[in-house]
Amino acid sequence: PISRFDIPTLSAALQQDLRDGTRNAFINEFEEEMAAAVSRFPYRDTLDEIEDFIYYLRNQILLSIPDNREKILVLDDIMLKAVFLIRENFITIISHDNIEMKIIQQELHYIGQKLCSMFTIDKICSVLENNLHKLRIKSCSLYLSSDASGYPVHEVFEFLDGKRINIANDSTRPGQISDRILKSRPLVICQVLHIDNEYYGFVLFEPNILDARMYELLALHISSAVKGALIHEKLLSEISLREEKEIQLSHHANHDSLTDLFNRRCYKKTLRHLINGITRSPGKKQRFSLLFIDFDDFKQVNDRFGHD
Repeated sequence: PISRFDIPTLSAALQQDLRDGTRNAFINEFEEEMAAAVSRFPYRDTLDEIEDFIYYLRNQILLSIPDNREKILVLDDIMLKAVFLIRENFITIISHDNIEMKIIQQELHYIGQKLCSMFTIDKICSVLENNLHKLRIKSCSLYLSSDASGYPVHEVFEFLDGKRINIANDSTRPGQISDRILKSRPLVICQVLHIDNEYYGFVLFEPNILDARMYELLALHISSAVKGALIHEKLLSEISLREEKEIQLSHHANHDSLTDLFNRRCYKKTLRHLINGITRSPGKKQRFSLLFIDFDDFKQVNDRFGHD
């Protein structure tokens, strides 16, 4: 009962070996079948399933030859060779997985450094777009919270089947996960984005060959990058606000609050500048004129309504 194998062909080869007292017919067919199965599904679970099949097959055959010692010895010899072949493939897959994991660990370290050097959410998303395939991650969605309360969340990045998806923000569905990943993926890993007690959102991964700790580490890198981007955005906002306040203070210091015309302070500063310019350059014969204008009865307006 294993869908990966051609059972009739294997059964016929095993019957031939038991009938002729040989060992090669089944082993040759089995080796080809196993190589094809492993090439399609290169995972340890595949080999575990194949090994279970071998033990099941041996037990079924033993029921039909309980007293035939010669055939039992041939059967055990064939099954032992099959188990050895499985173990050899198992070692190969483990070695391949170890090499693959080392490569992914190096890539993950590099991506972590790249993420931490990005100070905007858009740049963080660009790093993910250009590097997720190196971690063998086919699909990923990033959701960030709007404020410290953690709600609502909104999707800022979606990577599906190796390609970035253009996100159309839907303000009518805040906090909801994209139907694309929910409907098309049989299994999704969710990692919360946080640094200590500060929550930033969550990220969804379509699991692949990565160890679960790799997803946790990648989520930690993303959390650190998001925190840095938020701090950077806050600093820029504070700097912009401070510059705006300084401009406002400078304006109020030199302009009348009612008419927005230059006030007496600005007049004195300008007059001093003009006089100093003539004093420093007497040979240039610079000149300026001062015109005094008075409004008749304007004092009555001030006395009646006040200066403000």
